[in-house]
Amino acid sequence: MATDATALDQAFLDEQQHALLEERETEWREAQALDSEANALARRRETEGSLQEGFGTGETTSVDLQRVRGAHEQVVRRLGEIDAALDRIAAGTYGRCESCGGPIGRDRLQALPTATRCIRCQTPPRGL
Repeated sequence: MATDATALDQAFLDEQQHALLEERETEWREAQALDSEANALARRRETEGSLQEGFGTGETTSVDLQRVRGAHEQVVRRLGEIDAALDRIAAGTYGRCESCGGPIGRDRLQALPTATRCIRCQTPPRGL
């Protein structure tokens, strides 16, 4: 019996793994930068809060901090998706739909390397 990954040739899997590792490195650097920015904004908010020089000063920093924290959460979520895809490659299950068990499709995986569902399972039924 063939493993799930044999439907995709090894060269394709190697390319996907390489692309995922590069994307992971980029996302990791972004997460670190956002974390540093959030820490700086939090310190600035504390300083502004103690000075209370004028109306609105602290609110801008708070909004910026919320924006940066939200962006950081998205990057961390993306890192989790990348790690899960790398785990599927290692386990030999990359390219199999988590819903129906069928193939996700090479073109879809090239466009979205972290895809976990085939187009049919990902697309909501018509009329909803």
